[in-house]
Amino acid sequence: MVAKMSDESVLLVATPLRLLLIDPSRMTNPENNTGFQNPPPPPVFEVFNYLEMGFPMGMGLFVNGSTLFLAGGEIPCEGASRDAMCVRRKCKIIKVSSFVYVSEMTSIESITEFHKFSVDMLSSKQNPLVTSIEGRIYVLSRAAYFDDEFTVSHLFEVFDPSTNEWEALPNPPCCVYKISVAGIMIFVQTGSGFYRYNVGSKIWDWLGPSAFDIDVHPLLLPDTESEFVPAYENLLIGSRGSKPFAALIPDAGNTIYQSLAELFDMYYDKNILSDSGMVLSIGQKEMCIIKVGVEVDSGSVLAYITTFRVEMFYSSEMTFQMVQDSSTPTPSFHEFFNANSDDTSPALAPAPFLEVTCLTKGWYSLEEWGKDMPFVCGAFFYRFMRNKRERDPSDSPSRKRLRLMASSSKREREPDPCDSDSTMKRQKGQSCCSSKTMGNSSCKLKG
Repeated sequence: MVAKMSDESVLLVATPLRLLLIDPSRMTNPENNTGFQNPPPPPVFEVFNYLEMGFPMGMGLFVNGSTLFLAGGEIPCEGASRDAMCVRRKCKIIKVSSFVYVSEMTSIESITEFHKFSVDMLSSKQNPLVTSIEGRIYVLSRAAYFDDEFTVSHLFEVFDPSTNEWEALPNPPCCVYKISVAGIMIFVQTGSGFYRYNVGSKIWDWLGPSAFDIDVHPLLLPDTESEFVPAYENLLIGSRGSKPFAALIPDAGNTIYQSLAELFDMYYDKNILSDSGMVLSIGQKEMCIIKVGVEVDSGSVLAYITTFRVEMFYSSEMTFQMVQDSSTPTPSFHEFFNANSDDTSPALAPAPFLEVTCLTKGWYSLEEWGKDMPFVCGAFFYRFMRNKRERDPSDSPSRKRLRLMASSSKREREPDPCDSDSTMKRQKGQSCCSSKTMGNSSCKLKG
């Protein structure tokens, strides 16, 4: 059945060229899913085209309370072709933006009524991540979408609302491609491996070259899209490649996994080139997975969006005890995702611990409004309830779990590959590689 919203709601999805205001109540009913052939465009309230409205391309999207932020981005040279804008690093730009735009989301109509933020960032930002940690707004540049010939002095900074000022932070040690946030930690994936930034100490730590070889739970790292379910302290929903899954994470011991293959279409795994997507909560027990990619045969940019409700069969404590008493072995993270590489169902795991009810799922074409790049810059669900968003408090069980999981590791790590004196450089706010080296083979982009 289609999700029933008690109040007006909107699913915000940002691509490099557009902001889509999607109406969740009109998304595809599972029984009416027509598949990948001739998919309709997403059901939108509005499509905000950045270039047509005089905004930069590839801005970072973030929602804090009822305020929507768009930050940074790249401004193309005059006369740049639309085809070039849809191919990564093929469009020459005239400059990178340091502006931040905001809107107050009091209604659907007000979402795109942007005005310039009172204070510009200290430096321009390409393809930035924008997030809030402990009441402060962090902006971190990633590898450029369109043109990597610009050198940005400050890749990383934070805005403090109490002082109304931006502060430059230590640059990441290498070129950043993917980012995830957990508690007070920011994890980044570079061409050489993974790093972690602690917002308290303001220091970058080298973790290691592989998600399987470091003492941080792999589900926190940016090569896996994941999000905790607000209603449950230790239940996480994720998507790795084309395999959606649930993970029940104990305080100690092995994580329990369950495949959610029923949420996806087999066609996606074999025929869509994609390394972009997001998992987000749209309620206390309702979740959403968004995947965007290019169809191999037609070259069309397609989105696959599914929403669903989850309900645990038993309490977490009882589930962990049942698994411990069971004779069925609990697969590791590596075993779960790699045992059956030719199937959508990962490795054999203990009996399911979660009931999943699919609310909507279906294919959508993103080319209704012209060509676009197959990337999700950001996505947020917003529900209008007396002009306030229904959202989790910062001390919710899932947020406490994030802070616990992201705590510092004691395992001895491999040497930082960027530079022998990289620790000194990071504390001084320097980067081991400039924006111009982002296309270097040593920092190969996954997607």
